[in-house]
This record gives sequence, structure tokens and C-alpha cells, in this order.
Amino acid sequence: MLQKEHRKILPTIHPPNPPEIVSSQTTFRYIIKVRFPSLEVTMADVNERALDLAVRNVQKNGMQAKAVLSDGFERVEGEFDAVMTNPPIRAGKAVIYRMFEDAKAHLAEGGRLFLVIRKQQGAPSALKFLKELYAA
Repeated sequence: MLQKEHRKILPTIHPPNPPEIVSSQTTFRYIIKVRFPSLEVTMADVNERALDLAVRNVQKNGMQAKAVLSDGFERVEGEFDAVMTNPPIRAGKAVIYRMFEDAKAHLAEGGRLFLVIRKQQGAPSALKFLKELYAA
């Protein structure tokens, strides 16, 4: 089942050619592969169990994706047309803001960052930070 935040984001995604995407959130990566099976997807997660489950779900559904056990972008290489995340809010602003900065550094020209953050969990302050980051 899609969360309402995912339902809002999915219609805005139009994969480029050649499409590449990186995701650190299991629901995102699976849904994106189902909707756009030809995408080249890199899945990154700091949690080995979550990453293993995502790999099994992708394989179970006859799809492929690269999986990287990584704390944010620590072990992720390359540039991407899109980065999608449901950041670990409870890890604190320092952690998620570093993820946002690293995401920007890994976006290809014209690439886009997609996030799911609830208003009650800091979306307004994250939006302010992102506007300043991407204005630079």
C-alpha cells in the first residue's frame, strides 16, 4: 500500500534517458522499479537487514537493482538523475542535512531530490535548509 506522500510524488517522476536513480528507502525503490522497470536503480541503506529485504523483493519480482550497504552516500559512487529518500528523522538534523548535501553532490546536471518528511517531523526547517542549499 502506498503512503499518501508516495502517491503525491510518483506522478511527478519522469525518468530521463538513460535513467538512473538512487534510493535509501525500501518502499520508494520497490515502487519505482515496478512503475519504471527499465530504470537503473542503486539501493543504499545503512541497515543490512533492510537492504537484504529490498534485494529479495526486487529479485522476487523479476527485477534488478544494485545494492550498497552504506551510511548515506559513504559508499555510493557516481551521479544520479534522481535521489529519493525518507530520511532517518530521529537521527537528527546533522545527519539528514549531511545526507541532503551528499545527495546534491551526487545529482547529475538537472537531477532531482525527492523526500518524504512529515510536517510534524521537521519538514518546514528541512525545506528552508534545502532552499538555501540548492540556491548556492
